[in-house]
Amino acid sequence: MTTADSERPRYHFTARSGWLNDPNGLFQLDGTYHLYFQHNPAAPHWGNLHWGHAISEDLLHWRELPVALRPRSDKDLCYSGSAWVDRENHAGFQTGERPTILVYYTSTGRGECLAYSNDGGLTFQEYENNPVIRHRGRDPRILYHRESGYYVLVVYEEFNFAAFYRSSNLKDWEFCSRIHGFFECPELFDLDGRWVLFGANGRYSIGRFDGREFHPESLPAPLFEGEAYAGQSFSNCDRRIMIFWLRDREGFSGLPYNQQMTLPVELTLRDNAVRVTPAVVPPEAFVVHPGSRSLKLHGWDLPPAEELLIAEDTFSLEIFVNGGERYIVHPLHIRRPRILSFGEILIDRHPDGDRLGGAPVNLGAGLRALGAEVRLQGAVGTDPDGDWVLTQLAAKGLSPDSIQHNSHPTMVARVGRSADGENTFQFTSESASDHIRPDGTDAAFPADVVCFGTLARRSPESAATLATLKKTHAGARFFCDLNLRAPFYDEATIRRSLELADWLKLSAGEAAILSAMLNLPAAPEAFCRECAARYGLEAIVITRGADGGDVWTQEEFFHYDAAPAAKVAHTVGAGDAFSAGFLYYLACGASPRIAAAAGSARAAAAISG
Repeated sequence: MTTADSERPRYHFTARSGWLNDPNGLFQLDGTYHLYFQHNPAAPHWGNLHWGHAISEDLLHWRELPVALRPRSDKDLCYSGSAWVDRENHAGFQTGERPTILVYYTSTGRGECLAYSNDGGLTFQEYENNPVIRHRGRDPRILYHRESGYYVLVVYEEFNFAAFYRSSNLKDWEFCSRIHGFFECPELFDLDGRWVLFGANGRYSIGRFDGREFHPESLPAPLFEGEAYAGQSFSNCDRRIMIFWLRDREGFSGLPYNQQMTLPVELTLRDNAVRVTPAVVPPEAFVVHPGSRSLKLHGWDLPPAEELLIAEDTFSLEIFVNGGERYIVHPLHIRRPRILSFGEILIDRHPDGDRLGGAPVNLGAGLRALGAEVRLQGAVGTDPDGDWVLTQLAAKGLSPDSIQHNSHPTMVARVGRSADGENTFQFTSESASDHIRPDGTDAAFPADVVCFGTLARRSPESAATLATLKKTHAGARFFCDLNLRAPFYDEATIRRSLELADWLKLSAGEAAILSAMLNLPAAPEAFCRECAARYGLEAIVITRGADGGDVWTQEEFFHYDAAPAAKVAHTVGAGDAFSAGFLYYLACGASPRIAAAAGSARAAAAISG
């Protein structure tokens, strides 16, 4: 996996390479969403504009197709426009059984032009009588006005006007009217019986449209806050789904692609205002309920609200406030936390096959997926199992370069089931992971956080190496995911782990073990307060599965609810998934309530399979 691929946004569309800006020609046909976009395929900067093309079945995962429209020359570029599925063949271009796809776009050398496709939007042919409109402007938006029986083109007209044209055959267009106050990429549609008109900056008015003129009935209002631009909704779709260009003025430095789209959002009308919610919620999005509390995320103060739905990706942060009352969009450029994950690297040997395992690996993979810089410190044997582990690490995007080799066998955990349906683990008695040595490369990776569990301390050699990390990473926070595995812990192992830790995560069952073993209070808040005071801990989280969990910090104690899972396919990996989300956001300086909500969402996604 290349650096470019590992940093690529997961749910925000980016071009394979080159520059991207305005979404164009959005339509849905036979369950597939088509997204065209302003695109420079030759370089990651604006210019040389073509129409790129991508498709999706779920609005989260996109597959880029070959370029759809190409400029005729460097003086006749393909600027923005829109698409229409001509089901009734009113334009007369259809040659087969599939409906023709019409696109209207600005040709910088000619004006508003028409092209058509009879292969589902893959390739286009120019209309022989182009341009269909000549005027001082650009960005045609096609729609059908049912009441008048005419097609309408809304175009941006210099300076700061939206102009309306109409046609009965989609080829010959009559000027109707213009209205002042809408800049670039106009969008017009019927939303629950009211008409909404807005420009690229998202300022919209609600009103009436008679097929010739727009009559505003509300003052202009913002559809979003932040850096969205030039949004367009899908035609031939029974929901009003829109995508914006997520304008990033800083850009994606050093990568072969530049800029991204927002998440697809759904627009609805409520209380005489347009509401914006995700058209589909990414599995890593999470919900927090700040109320009047002041919560921070990546240096931003989040707004007071009953509910915030937060969707973060590699280069973006989108926040949906109170079910769509506000939509906040930011490009995201932060220093990603550096996290060293120390300990057992092993094979989970299930009856149906082998899987890469070990809390350090699972945690590292989860953190890497969120954007953290991750270094594994562990060991495998010089056996076939060790070779297999290294291959699997690389497939997960985790560098195997920092993994040590020694003469002991690679650790294996034989996975079974107890009588009550819980997973059981039978570990190799002595393994390569019990002989992790200081490797002298710590200075090259100044970690912000060092992660470990008690299984990493079951042997004196690995435990001693872990202790040296406290000196070589003196400025790091040490995160202990207790992860007790009988018979590889005792009171001394637990005490030393707590003494080494700054942040502690444990399950409710493990809290009960510590309460009895270390004479700590049983009540959660008292347990946390006494444990923190005794061992110098800054934060403690007790997970309770489907019942959420409790978080203690020096400022507050609170309970968090478990995020709902789409389905429960299994529970394997839920704890490590929670740890990844919780730790990542805590390491980024987010408020603990945000970290807990993010961890809970990651756990729910993990058990959904």
